Amino acid sequence: MREAQQALAEVPGLDRRAEDAPLHEWRFTGEGTSVPDLRGGGAATLRGGATLDGTGLVRLDGLDDYVDLPNGLLAGLEETSVVLWVRSQGGPAYTRLLDIGTTSLGEEPAPDASYVGRSYLVLTPGTGFVPSELAALTSNAGPPAEVVAPSAAEGDTELHLVAVAFGVASLSLFRDGLLLARVPRGFPLSEVVDHNAWLGRSQYAADPYQRADYASVRVFGRALDACEMAALYREGAP
Repeated sequence: MREAQQALAEVPGLDRRAEDAPLHEWRFTGEGTSVPDLRGGGAATLRGGATLDGTGLVRLDGLDDYVDLPNGLLAGLEETSVVLWVRSQGGPAYTRLLDIGTTSLGEEPAPDASYVGRSYLVLTPGTGFVPSELAALTSNAGPPAEVVAPSAAEGDTELHLVAVAFGVASLSLFRDGLLLARVPRGFPLSEVVDHNAWLGRSQYAADPYQRADYASVRVFGRALDACEMAALYREGAP
């Protein structure tokens, strides 16, 4: 245990305060197709031909690349925040920066199968409306709750901190440390069935893959507030 704590302490920028630390954290450094969880959980797997190239980013091609995070990330949680450092490279509407949920075929359906989402927690860089809107979506198999905000992040050259917070009372959307929008929560987090946790791939087969570059993803066990999101943004990308 002491060796593990020391190893964590040696990772630059890794928050060691238990009450503030994420439950899971993946940084896309190194090489290959497996990314360890710096908090001791399961590794993320790069699929569809995506690989780490030593630049500190994983680059998804928008064709068939995606990042497969471990299942069960939401298990036992009443709240969560998912925080991404990401650069969207544009593309069709309703691509997925993040999609945690399940499909009509359950866990990990074949890419060429036909399926739809049954429950999910989603971040998408564009809804297809004009102007393009960053959006957080969530559903427990009923009508989705949706929080959207105009965004100029689509297709630009900068990494952005994009985050969704699912609290006991609301669903909140953040970009670069700022609260963009918030809507009331209509159901508990436990009703989002997290068979699949993907970066770049949707629980809906008809939705296109995401073209984007990711530096990191963090999953917290509570809904962070605006001050905490602003602090994460000031820290910068890892």
